[in-house]
Amino acid sequence: MAGYTVRYMDSEQHLQDVGVYAENAYNAREWVIKEVPYIHDHPNSIKEIKQSKLTDREIWGIRSLVWMVILGSLVNLYTLA
Repeated sequence: MAGYTVRYMDSEQHLQDVGVYAENAYNAREWVIKEVPYIHDHPNSIKEIKQSKLTDREIWGIRSLVWMVILGSLVNLYTLA
């Protein structure tokens, strides 16, 4: 597995990066589409996928942030229901 950086344009037209470990760029894209709510809803917002030299610490920090965003979104949905 290798580290990949998936770059996408957010709703405010800012470039954002998500780092993931994957077998290849296609798998990195699929993981990000599945796990990042904004990208799931807007898969064409992905602008670039490149193999990166991220450290384990950087990868896990980014994944933790992604999970916090996902969980925060779920809490918001639950409180609105």
